[in-house]
Amino acid sequence: MLITTYGPAASYLSAQARTFAEEAQRTGTIQDPQRWLHDNHFSITLGEQLPQISVILGPVLAGPVGSFLMSHVSA
Repeated sequence: MLITTYGPAASYLSAQARTFAEEAQRTGTIQDPQRWLHDNHFSITLGEQLPQISVILGPVLAGPVGSFLMSHVSA
């Protein structure tokens, strides 16, 4: 549920920020839109979003991963 909300919201906000950055470049406010997006944490790449995704999926995976480890690790 969380990932279905987070993904589209992050994508939409990134697109809005990209549009803003391109307009700001046209008006001369910023020089490099891609650098501005990266510096202000608006770029969406898997590497940059992985910490957020792992925090969202962590509680969901805790049960199955814990069960798997308990069944495969001898005490």
